[in-house]
Order: sequence, then C-alpha cells, then structure tokens
Amino acid sequence: MDAAIQDLFDAATDAAMRSHSPYSGFRVGAAIRTTDGDVFACPNVENVAYPESTCAEAGAVSMMVASTGGDVRIAEVVTTAPAGDDGSPGTPCGGCRQKIREFS
Repeated sequence: MDAAIQDLFDAATDAAMRSHSPYSGFRVGAAIRTTDGDVFACPNVENVAYPESTCAEAGAVSMMVASTGGDVRIAEVVTTAPAGDDGSPGTPCGGCRQKIREFS
C-alpha cells in the first residue's frame, strides 16, 4: 500500500476505534485528505434515535469545513468498516457519497 494511503488508512482505523456505536457495534472510521494536504478523521457516532446518528464520512467532511471554511477540495478518502456477513466491504451511504462528491 502506498505510504500516503497507508497514512489515511491508519487515521481512519484509529478513528473507528473511537466510534460511539453501542447499538450496532458497527465501528466506522473515515479519513480525508484535502488538496492542501490536511487530514481530517472522524468515527461514526450513534444515537438511540438510530437515523439521527452521524456517519464517519459526514463528520470528517464537517471537520474539514469547520477548519477551512469549506474553501478546499477533497483529494483522497479512506473509510474503514467491518465486512458484511458475506465478506463484502462496507461503503459510504448515499448521503455521504454525495457530500464527498460535492467537495471533490
């Protein structure tokens, strides 16, 4: 794995370990690198009102916007999540894919 991607993978994995996921146990971490080289990583944060939880990807995008005023682009994204029951990789939800797309 390329060192720059390994860096993002490590940041996403570390974020996932800080996940607040007492209801699903599904720990997700996301790390984004901006075109300026800044890295923002965030875990998912669940809420008992399950649809009101915060996705890791949305949290990382929000951190980026709060830190930069939103005047920056995403260059790379790594998301870590447990594999599905069939071994398939986890992927960002549609809302998070849209957020990533709008800032990419």
